[in-house]
Amino acid sequence: MNLHKYVAFLVLLFSLSFGSPLTNIKTFKANFTQEIKGEVGAKSIFYQGSLEATSDNLALWNYTLPFKKQVYIEHGKAYIYEPMLNQVTIGSFDSQADFLGVLKNAKKIDEDTYEATINKHVYTLKLKDSKPYILSYKDDLGNEAIIVFKNVEINKDLKATDFDFHIPEDAEIVHIN
Repeated sequence: MNLHKYVAFLVLLFSLSFGSPLTNIKTFKANFTQEIKGEVGAKSIFYQGSLEATSDNLALWNYTLPFKKQVYIEHGKAYIYEPMLNQVTIGSFDSQADFLGVLKNAKKIDEDTYEATINKHVYTLKLKDSKPYILSYKDDLGNEAIIVFKNVEINKDLKATDFDFHIPEDAEIVHIN
């Protein structure tokens, strides 16, 4: 999942909270599995981890399998830390995810399904027990991403310190955008 996909998901999640079963969502916490399906016949790639996010534009995607990686998103900046590479990728997403645009375009497809188009990509969010359950979309390369959420907690207290990221002194820094 690239930087814009992280941001787009969070914008979709929080914009769908208005007028849906997710009314007044302030925080979101869940474990996830992510499958990336490539071209026909290619082997899928699987990831696991956890996600914590707030409506204040803070998020932490903590990947644990197949390798550790952390993606911190805070107020227009994203930091992707890959400990194995000792590398931090820093990017911004100022106009890539328009909150009002997503809010206007998010459509209820049926009782438990919503769709939104962000930067020409269609995101489908399925709910289970009125909570996000499956998010799917196709990336720029035509790969299909399917994220399944488990142990979903909404509006639980999250530690502010979970969203603090300090770049390790000896890490290589890569800027994108």
